[in-house]
Amino acid sequence: MRTRTLVLFSLLFLFVTALTANGQGVIVPGPCERCPRPTRPVPPVTMPRTLPIKSIKIDTKILSQVATTHLEQVFRNDTDATLEGTYLF
Repeated sequence: MRTRTLVLFSLLFLFVTALTANGQGVIVPGPCERCPRPTRPVPPVTMPRTLPIKSIKIDTKILSQVATTHLEQVFRNDTDATLEGTYLF
């Protein structure tokens, strides 16, 4: 009888916990309709140009259940200037 009561309380706890977890969501703000208009024109935002990849070398080693991967990428700079950028993986 005690085991049955414990199982019932455990199931009730899981059910209540699942209901509260299901109630959580994500807020995505929409466009602001009450915001004042900008007084001067905003220049268009241009997307950054990506550099072409010259070569890719991937080395993966698996030992037991652990995989170690090394990635080497060489990019080509078609301009005469020295460039600096952010690497996005």
